[in-house]
Amino acid sequence: NGEGVATGLHLYEGIGAGGDEGAHARRVREKGEQGDKGKRGERGKAEGSEDDNEEGATDAAPCGVRSGAGNWPGNAPGNWNVARVAARLSGAPVVLLEWAWRERGLILRRDLAPRPQGLTDLKGLRIVPRQPTAGSQLLFEQLCALEGLCSDELDFMTPERNETDAALAVAEGRGDVAFGLKSVAAQLGLGFVPIVRERFDLLVARRAWFEPALQRLDRFCRSEAFRKRAASLDGYDVSGYGRVHFNG
Repeated sequence: NGEGVATGLHLYEGIGAGGDEGAHARRVREKGEQGDKGKRGERGKAEGSEDDNEEGATDAAPCGVRSGAGNWPGNAPGNWNVARVAARLSGAPVVLLEWAWRERGLILRRDLAPRPQGLTDLKGLRIVPRQPTAGSQLLFEQLCALEGLCSDELDFMTPERNETDAALAVAEGRGDVAFGLKSVAAQLGLGFVPIVRERFDLLVARRAWFEPALQRLDRFCRSEAFRKRAASLDGYDVSGYGRVHFNG
């Protein structure tokens, strides 16, 4: 982290269980054409994780390390981050750089049978949620709504404050499923069903990018050590690191 970076901008893109767009992803895309049902108001200060308060971050001046913006599947895949930043920071000296893509989906208890294949299979299962303000929880709720699932149809356990704790609750048998990252599921040896891919972007103040701290960050992110570490985290793709998606 360095001065001049706003982190946590995610772009969600539906994928099927095999890595290709499936029926769920198509419904997400098609319903997105009807309008942005997932757009939410500002949510105040972060409450304990990297994806808290994702939507409000770009209201602030582009300096310091900040959480980013939630990106909802009601928006056209590939356009959300750019459109959001362009709308809020048009003319500002900022650049939106790609950092990584990662997979998010259902983290499953090891002995869970039958295995759910999508969100519509969650009825009757114990779901470990995140806190209500977490971006991943808001995304989960909207994805469920797009599938016609109401919250009162689902069995939610005690909310957890971060990705790892939610997955640990599943590993310890305190829940059957959590909505989280593939990399976390792999680290704990849990099952995983992919639902979306998210692009994690860096919103950078152009002048700050050329300061020593951020140049060190850039060199590290282009290093072999960084690529090997990303490869060891199942579900991450950093092949597009540094690609410019917006230049204010």
